Amino acid sequence: MYWGTLGTVRPYSNFYPDRDVMEIVTALENKDTVTLLRILTNRNNAQRQVIAQVFQELTHKDIITALKKALSGDLELLLLELLMPPVEYEAYRLQEAMVGLGTDEETLAEILSTRSGKQLQSISAAYKE
Repeated sequence: MYWGTLGTVRPYSNFYPDRDVMEIVTALENKDTVTLLRILTNRNNAQRQVIAQVFQELTHKDIITALKKALSGDLELLLLELLMPPVEYEAYRLQEAMVGLGTDEETLAEILSTRSGKQLQSISAAYKE
């Protein structure tokens, strides 16, 4: 695990990425948001990264592109964020915190004060991409 803790989402013990991908494909075709949420919120980040890779291998499509095509609004944003690797997500949060007229000091303080030097270097590299 990236941050050294298990967090609140534990690895799904009955994890079969091929099955998850096939369910996701069907859910995207049917705009079945309940199934998408059930799968992606009950897998930890490492498992979601495997799902994204297997999705690419089985469908020859990018799961991010497929989600953007099928969804919109807050649900789309939530699922896209869930599929980000932790370092990319933290970099994204920093970028979002500094967009617009004001800054989100709370988010900046949370990330910058609770991550180790090594983690901040990784986030910085992802931020620059």
